[in-house]
Amino acid sequence: MTSGPEAPISEKHIEEAMDLLGKWFPKEKSSIDQHREEIKNSLLTGTPVPASSPMRKVTYSAKIEDQTADGVPGIPVPSGIIADPCHMSCLVALLRSVQFILSISGLAKMWEGNQALEQADLDEIERLIPRDPTGGLSWNFFDPYRELFLALNEAATVQDKAAVMARIFGETWNATGIFRGFFTYCMKTLSWTDWVLYCSASLAQIIAWHASGGAAFVAKVVLTLMSAKNLLDASLRVRDTCMTPIAPAPSQA
Repeated sequence: MTSGPEAPISEKHIEEAMDLLGKWFPKEKSSIDQHREEIKNSLLTGTPVPASSPMRKVTYSAKIEDQTADGVPGIPVPSGIIADPCHMSCLVALLRSVQFILSISGLAKMWEGNQALEQADLDEIERLIPRDPTGGLSWNFFDPYRELFLALNEAATVQDKAAVMARIFGETWNATGIFRGFFTYCMKTLSWTDWVLYCSASLAQIIAWHASGGAAFVAKVVLTLMSAKNLLDASLRVRDTCMTPIAPAPSQA
C-alpha cells in the first residue's frame, strides 16, 4: 500500500501503527490483536474487509468517555467557550491543521461530506486541548501555535508554507492527546472495522513520514496545501486577531 510515490507505507509501518493504536486505546487492543493479520492484509493490498468476515461484527469494547489510557492524555470535559479572540482563532486553525494532516494521511474519505467532523462545534474543539492543573485551558499551549500560524500566513511560497506545516505537524504530533482525540471522535461516526482500518492507515502514513525525516511530508504538503482553503482561511484569522500580544493568564489568587 502507498499514498503516493513520495511516502510508501510498509508492513513495518502498519505493524507499528496497530501497536500505537492499541496503546492509545487499550480497551480495543484485544480486538486489534485478534484481527491483526486481516487489518494488515486489507491495508497492504487495498482490498476491503469482506462483509462476511467476523471482523465486521466487532463492536467497540467501551463507550467513548471510557476510552482512557495510562500515560496518554485523554479528552477532558469542556470548560466553556474561549473568550479571547486570538486563542479561539488559534484553536480553530489547529483543528483545521489536524484535519488537513489526517486528510492527506489516509482519512480523506472520512472528511468528504462529513459535516459533523468538517464543522466541529467549539465544545468538540476544546475537548482536544490540554488542561492546566486547575482544569482550565493551558494558556502556555497557545503561544507556539500563534507564532506558527502567523508564520504560515506570512510564508511567501508554497514550499515555505509546507516547511511551516512540518513544524505544526511536529508540535501537534508531540501533543499525543490531540491526534488521539480525533481518533476518539471518529468513533462517533465509524463502525469498529472502518475505525481500525482508517486510523491504522493514517497512523502508518504518519509513521512513514517520520521515517523519511519529514521530507516526504513536506513533499505531500507542497502538492495539496493550496487547496486547503479552510486551513489557509483559519491562518488569516489568526493574523487578524493575534497581531497584538496575547493577554496574560488570569490571576489564580
